[in-house]
Amino acid sequence: YDYTPSHAFGNPLKFDRKKHQFGEHIVMNKTYKSSILSPEQSTYDVIKDLAHHPECIKFITYKLCKHFIAEHPNDDMMAPITTIWKETDGYLPAIYEAVIKQAYRYAQEESKFQQPETWFLQLAKIGGFNWPVDHRIMQYDFKAPPTEQQLLAKTLLEEMGHPVFAPLQPNGYSDREDDWISPEMLIRRLGIAKKLYHEMNDNIKTDDDITMMIEKNINDTDQAIAYTQKFPDVKTKLIALFSSPWMLRA
Repeated sequence: YDYTPSHAFGNPLKFDRKKHQFGEHIVMNKTYKSSILSPEQSTYDVIKDLAHHPECIKFITYKLCKHFIAEHPNDDMMAPITTIWKETDGYLPAIYEAVIKQAYRYAQEESKFQQPETWFLQLAKIGGFNWPVDHRIMQYDFKAPPTEQQLLAKTLLEEMGHPVFAPLQPNGYSDREDDWISPEMLIRRLGIAKKLYHEMNDNIKTDDDITMMIEKNINDTDQAIAYTQKFPDVKTKLIALFSSPWMLRA
């Protein structure tokens, strides 16, 4: 990989020469020399070494497993991912593929409570309601307030305690189940499932449509179908399914 300033990052590293302390710098017991002609190069060298450090690989692998697979990832779960990481020198598509394989492997043993954003997108995909909306609806001229439809996703996520683009902590949105589960927040998801029913397309009209949707998207097919059959009509079946353990956990 090319770690030169023009290729290393999506957004170029900003270097303020006036605030830079020239000379040698020690980071994690390694000395980096700073050149007067290109003092920013030492910054890229540090980033490159940190990205290859075993603890960095382990930490990011742990975060990926915690987000997609289990609340408490173990070494056996992470090992194939770290192996691919080292074999490919951090090639992200290969790493993501390894994460997905592990998620499928542990699907019957582990379950991960879904963050509001993940749960919302899952509802949109499985339920087939109009999200993302047509791009013309989202055109905004900055002259008038955004419409209700333009703000739909933002409003619903904030209602579930997920402020858009504004995580409460500097390390981003929490992956801890305890931070998202509470009686109030579960009731809010139930209400949002009911609200989103009216946003759905016309592709779910009968019990057979619900059965087909379950078979395509949920592992515990028989249990989920039996659960929905307790409810009297398509609307209540969908609302119950979208707020059920099969949708809250993956």
